[in-house]
Parts: sequence; structure tokens; C-alpha cells
Amino acid sequence: MGYDKRVKKPAHQWETRLHHAYRIDGGGHAIVDGDARAEAFELRFVDGRIGTAVLGLQQQEIDDIAASDPDIVHAISCWLVARGQRSIQLGNRHGGTIACGDLSPRLLGDPPAQAPAMSLVTLCPSNAELVAELHCFHRVLACEDSTDSPLESAALTRLGPDLAPDLEEVVRIQPDLV
Repeated sequence: MGYDKRVKKPAHQWETRLHHAYRIDGGGHAIVDGDARAEAFELRFVDGRIGTAVLGLQQQEIDDIAASDPDIVHAISCWLVARGQRSIQLGNRHGGTIACGDLSPRLLGDPPAQAPAMSLVTLCPSNAELVAELHCFHRVLACEDSTDSPLESAALTRLGPDLAPDLEEVVRIQPDLV
């Protein structure tokens, strides 16, 4: 059985039902003082509008276009949890608060309505930890090279570095979910 050699990593960083988020070169660290891990994103909506989000670990800010997406708080919460942050402080450009409080992987939402994925691969260490926290790590078939937690990850197939996984190997493994 052959596999499609045209498989490519998507250009966007995340998506909701209404937009795709693209990292803005130069990052957001210059915008969010003292936060070297801050990132800035252009949110390209399916209707042609373009919003922006500047996300730091301690504070996050979005414009009015981004705020019009009902899934934006969930998307930003996922971005934060994936980076080990356990609180959100999301505001708008006018100084108003959109969301604030504690975060937990368990609070990110209900399971999907479709049948659960029985096999999956993880492409960054925090994803492996999230799957383990959900008590589903037994379903993981492969992970990226730097995953070391949970301990069961040591026995899994490795897919290369998190920023350049071997996507052909992912296709070969054929997981239900990546």
C-alpha cells in the first residue's frame, strides 16, 4: 500500500469553525512585555475578515473581529494549556475583560459527539501529557522525539521533532486522530 507523498504540515497554527490562525512573523514578545513565549496571530475568517490575537502566557489580547468568533475563548484556552499555563487573562483592545480564571485540560470541553478515536499520534510533548491526563494514553501509537512523559511513551514509535514530524510515517500508521 502506498501513501500520499503530498502530505504537508498545515500553514496555520490552529483553527475554529470560523477562522484559521496564522502566526505573524516576529512573534508577539515585542508586544507583550517580558513574555518571550508570546505570539501574535492573524485570524483569517471564512467570510474574508481578518482579526488579530496577541497571546502571552500571562495576558492575551484580541481585536473586535477575533472576539466575534464564539469559539475564540476555547481556542485560546487550548493554546494556553498546551504551553503549560493554567489560567487565562483575555482582554480586548479597549481594556475590557473577555475571559479570566483558572484553566485545566479537563475543563476544555465535552468529548466529541462522534465515536472516540481508538488510535492516535501526538505531535508535541504537551499533547501526550493531555492524552495521559484523559486516561487514554493506551491509544497512542506514536509520538514526537522529545516526549518523555508519561513513561509509557518510551516504547512508542518516534516521529521526529515536533516542528518537523515525519508526516509520511503518520500516514503509514493511519491513526484515527493526530
